[in-house]
Amino acid sequence: MREDEHDVRVKTSTGNLTKLTVGSVGLASRSPSLDGGVSWTGPVTLNDDTFAAPVSHTFQGVTWTGDSTLTAAWLDERAGGMTTHEHASRDSSAESDATIYAASSPDFGKRWEPNRPLWGAACPCCRVVLARGRDGSALAAWRRHFPQDIRDVVVGRVGDPSEPVRVHQDGWEFKGCPHSGPAVAVDDSGWARVAWYTGRAGRAGVYLVRATGATTFDSAPVALMRRQRLQPAHPAIAVLRDGSTIAAWDLDARGRRGLSLGVVGVGESRARTVAMPGTAGASYPQLAALRDGSAALAWTEMAGERFRLRVARVVVATSPRAPAASSAFAASPPPP
Repeated sequence: MREDEHDVRVKTSTGNLTKLTVGSVGLASRSPSLDGGVSWTGPVTLNDDTFAAPVSHTFQGVTWTGDSTLTAAWLDERAGGMTTHEHASRDSSAESDATIYAASSPDFGKRWEPNRPLWGAACPCCRVVLARGRDGSALAAWRRHFPQDIRDVVVGRVGDPSEPVRVHQDGWEFKGCPHSGPAVAVDDSGWARVAWYTGRAGRAGVYLVRATGATTFDSAPVALMRRQRLQPAHPAIAVLRDGSTIAAWDLDARGRRGLSLGVVGVGESRARTVAMPGTAGASYPQLAALRDGSAALAWTEMAGERFRLRVARVVVATSPRAPAASSAFAASPPPP
């Protein structure tokens, strides 16, 4: 469940699960389950500056890497320490940039290595997301603060000293943090797919791009939703069994809070999209591809004064001749 860009991350590996949450004072913690989620052990604090002055550690991601390694990353506001890539700018934003820190456990959470700073100049309230690469490495995506208050999405591989790669030259100038991080997935070829929101006037929207190499982005992005102006959206994506990409984001066709779905087939340059009925006010979707070719969709919505989690199964039509977006999807309704 997620409120704002804070979220609970759950990852699985051969029946084992790990849950990454945010504590009451902004500490990144994790709880492992070795029985498929039937029981959970107690949380362990991942950030290793617990004796320093309280600072934010939040907007986290986690993925399974290698054979039995967990890698977690989060936005960290602690002072000091050199990053792989230092802060690129200190523009007029009222919010200070964050640094992406990471920690890894080689034995599925029994032991954790020391924290290591990776990249600076990260928007402080836009989540960082991780995906497992085909080679077992961890690919990160986040929104970077470039000079002149440009806030575009980049990707980088955890442990790789190379400069992060911008997925598209949006050139979105925004004096602050938009509270909208990207989504990333890796297909069977090892190439990344990234979805993100941009608020640039005249072409604001939600976009999807597929790398033309492991992390080479020189193809035109596909517009999942585009308007002259649009409030921030929060996308999620997954790669389905047939190689197509399914996306979800939390704006309806009129730009109001609600869920929309889109699918882009292999080799296609346009998305089939549909607004998901019964999701007015829903936000912060999450997607997971299932073995049968469908996808699990989860989101957060308000129930009175409390948040609750809803889940549905989404089936995408396999026929490329689906005449309309509404016929491209079938979503099982969530229980009341």
